[in-house]
Amino acid sequence: MASKQRRTRKSQAVSTHLQHPPQTTQAMNRLYIIDPTNFSGQIVNSMTSKEGTPQFVDYMKKPTTLEEYKAQEDNPNLVALEWEGFRDRYYIPYLNSLCGEFKESTEEAFWYALECLPPKRWTRENGNEFFFLGECYTADIYNCHVSIGDKYYSALRPINTPKEDIFNLK
Repeated sequence: MASKQRRTRKSQAVSTHLQHPPQTTQAMNRLYIIDPTNFSGQIVNSMTSKEGTPQFVDYMKKPTTLEEYKAQEDNPNLVALEWEGFRDRYYIPYLNSLCGEFKESTEEAFWYALECLPPKRWTRENGNEFFFLGECYTADIYNCHVSIGDKYYSALRPINTPKEDIFNLK
């Protein structure tokens, strides 16, 4: 009976320990500044503030509003977006635009890519194989090299592309 009581007290202590501490700092708001008319994958700057305080552009010598920053950069097209809006409307479509069709390559290029860096997701099935070059092109986009029979192909693809899509050159 005593050991059961000790286990119960110990469980209560662990669960109490795992609870989140009271919030002592204010939440931070962050916006990402981009040029949607000329978006090429990069964030121009960001804006950060504590909840309830004015929001200014980061990395400036003096507090600068978005309107002042637009004038300073001579770019009225700049917008400030929350992460989800930026990611869904601009960044993911941009990354997808980098992934073109698989193009036929050579055996020499295939082996050079395989030997220059340790491969990622190197997979062999039914005499065919593929791998991703060991260093990303950007974000989660990698050079993917495929060997099907005696033909070789390559294209930029997300590292998590299903193997069926790769072997079907999709």
